[in-house]
Amino acid sequence: MKNIKVNPLFFPVLLIFILLGYFKEFFLSFATLLFHEAGHLFMIKKRGILLRYIKIEPFGISINLKEDFYKNEKDEIYVAFGGPLVNFIIAFFAFLFLNKSHFFIYANLSVAIFNLIPAYPLDGARILRAYLTPKKGYILSFRFLVMLTKIISTVLFILGVVILYKTRFNFSYCIISAFLFYNLLGEKNHTQRYLLKEISEYKEKNKDIEKIPVKYIAVNKNYPLRKVIYELSYMRYHIFSVIDEGKIVKTFSEGEIIKGLIEKGGRARISDLY
Repeated sequence: MKNIKVNPLFFPVLLIFILLGYFKEFFLSFATLLFHEAGHLFMIKKRGILLRYIKIEPFGISINLKEDFYKNEKDEIYVAFGGPLVNFIIAFFAFLFLNKSHFFIYANLSVAIFNLIPAYPLDGARILRAYLTPKKGYILSFRFLVMLTKIISTVLFILGVVILYKTRFNFSYCIISAFLFYNLLGEKNHTQRYLLKEISEYKEKNKDIEKIPVKYIAVNKNYPLRKVIYELSYMRYHIFSVIDEGKIVKTFSEGEIIKGLIEKGGRARISDLY
């Protein structure tokens, strides 16, 4: 129980819904979000990921991990997809045993589909980022998802304005768009702050470094150091080979690249390391 916290706003919100006569809808919505987070929690436990605490919020629960980043792209994919998968399963069984137009069915389908949108901070974005990271590196994958989130948010906002104009009351798409834009700021600041720290510390402290997959990258001597970090990922250990006239003239570990970037600055090139 010490790992479970409750947001003080949970009880006032619950009381408001009860007084307004919407306890049933609140209960079913909360249960839907609870099932969603339970799917994430199941995968977290299944993958052996350390949990810091679970917090009961006014509209569901939030899960806080002991690590800022997943050390394995498969872990992140499994955990992210666990939530929507449970909602799809619940919706299927609800469809079998409840009225076909029951609120609970649509609530689970809506939560599952919405969370699979590839926009931060939704599960779909985390799945796509984890899939792209081994191929493109963490930073390039993150930048791509930031751009995609901005595009999706803008499209939803425009769609929301059109729907609001036609219906005069439905502003749900505008709220979703604002939600995505707002969370994007926090996601960007959080990730940029911890990225290089996670990459360097994980590789230095890991005693089983030989078990980490190695990725070899060829660069020329004039390649800027600041662009090298776009290739880095905490899920791979990187070796950089400097190619000149078709031959390998020098090899650098990612630790040497990071050290050179810190000491010589972003304007330095690979050749400045020899």
